[in-house]
Amino acid sequence: MHPDERYVGDTTRLKHQTGLLVRCTRVRPKENARIVLIDLTPKGEQLAETLMPVAIHFEEPLTRGLDQNEITELKRLLKKVYENIDNL
Repeated sequence: MHPDERYVGDTTRLKHQTGLLVRCTRVRPKENARIVLIDLTPKGEQLAETLMPVAIHFEEPLTRGLDQNEITELKRLLKKVYENIDNL
């Protein structure tokens, strides 16, 4: 997984909300403490293997008719909604 600082907060929230704390590990490399490397534990890998086919099955029908720019905008807007949920 390529680390991206923009998503660290999302990852932390996701880990807490889904119980993924036991399904992934976080490491800050000594050469760049600004990033966090996240890796799945064996339990996390099992969960991903179970959930990914479901996500893939629904992704195409749910985004049918949207171009890549619209999908990007949808993701951006959903991030805002998730942030509002966190602030409730």
